[in-house]
Amino acid sequence: MCRDEHTSRAGLGPLAIGALHDATGSWTPAIVVLLALLVPQLFTGLASARNRYIEPRP
Repeated sequence: MCRDEHTSRAGLGPLAIGALHDATGSWTPAIVVLLALLVPQLFTGLASARNRYIEPRP
């Protein structure tokens, strides 16, 4: 059931970008939205990919 919810939620992104394109008649606002969403993904990815070690508990 959770998988169906996530799959349907993931399908909303392309639908929203397409609706934005239809509303504006240009791809520029859609590209700007995608680039704006890319910024937090970049910082999250860089933070999760840094080298770190897990110390054992005393």
